[in-house]
Amino acid sequence: MLSGENLYSLLIMLPVYQLIFFTILLFTVKKNDNKPKFYLGILIFSLTLYMACQSLFFLEYYSFFRTCYVFYTPLLLLIIPFYYLYINSLSSCVIEMDKRKMVLLFLPAIITLLLNVINAITVPVNTLQVFIFKGFSFNDQNISREASRLQQIHIVGNGILIAWQLIFITVRFMRIFSYTKNRNENTLRQYSYLNTRYMVFTFASIFIFISFNGIVHIFYPQLSNGVLLVYHLCMLACISIIGYLAVKQDTVYQQVKKVNSNGNIQNNALKQNNKKPAETQYLDEIENLKSLLATEKIYLDKNLTIYDLAKKMNTGFRELSYILNKVMQTNFYGLVNEYRVNEAKEILSRKQFDHYSLDAISDKVGFRSRSSFYACFKKMTGQTPAEYKNTHHRND
Repeated sequence: MLSGENLYSLLIMLPVYQLIFFTILLFTVKKNDNKPKFYLGILIFSLTLYMACQSLFFLEYYSFFRTCYVFYTPLLLLIIPFYYLYINSLSSCVIEMDKRKMVLLFLPAIITLLLNVINAITVPVNTLQVFIFKGFSFNDQNISREASRLQQIHIVGNGILIAWQLIFITVRFMRIFSYTKNRNENTLRQYSYLNTRYMVFTFASIFIFISFNGIVHIFYPQLSNGVLLVYHLCMLACISIIGYLAVKQDTVYQQVKKVNSNGNIQNNALKQNNKKPAETQYLDEIENLKSLLATEKIYLDKNLTIYDLAKKMNTGFRELSYILNKVMQTNFYGLVNEYRVNEAKEILSRKQFDHYSLDAISDKVGFRSRSSFYACFKKMTGQTPAEYKNTHHRND
């Protein structure tokens, strides 16, 4: 039976295990020039390193934590910059990245790291150890000059610099969010893959994670066990939300990024073949592919994979990948989801299908999730499924 101490240790380690899982997931899946996934991987990795250092502290592995101490606050100060890079990579089609602001955002982590290194070299080991694990009272007038300097750097790093970062990222997030909420057709197409619900919950979790950590590590010696228990539960919840929704957002991005925004599948499939004579050998394969999709409607199978498609075409997986990516300038999800959206458009425009809910239509045409259906639909049409139904209804 688990003791109270073991349960507390498990509560501390669970966020670390979660983050290790998400880190492996993001770094082992093929990127395919996916910048958002790359920056997301770095963000999750930095969270993993920070939480691993934190677990050493709370589990009282003091000798190990003292070695990692110089990186502890800098790692916390790196989370916002990496999150900044992540949301910029998602919104770069409209908002240009300001490199000067990006450098300024990394400066707090760099400066804090340098100061921590200087302290580790110049401050006596006993003074440093007392400060790290017990802290000093704000009202203590008898502490040494080195201890006072440690305290000031700690407050600046976990208080002032974190507050500045949070203000910056909040302003940045609100700017991006205002773009995504713009209801014109171009914005819906450009930001079709951005799920605003995912964005809000992920941002709120990052905000809570950073602010709670800053507050806890300033006032740690004065906090009760009950407060620390609530803190660890909050960290567990925040990391769960950040990892899960970020991966969900990436899944939507993958489903949508190669969908043709004009919805003209036939031209999109063949436009490259008249330009490169070496690729005319694939015309028969493309015609076979079009027949499978348009006539047999195999895209209605929501469990369809590129391996299934290659088998039905009697061709190899690598050859089909080459045809899709190089010859047709798309990918498996892009092509299949275009057919699915066109099927959904046909259903939505007919009055005889009025009794179908949008979720039922999404499932009927082969989408595995409602978010992917909505995102692909907005990319191709510039409208939500409900808006399209209202403007294209007919009685036949």
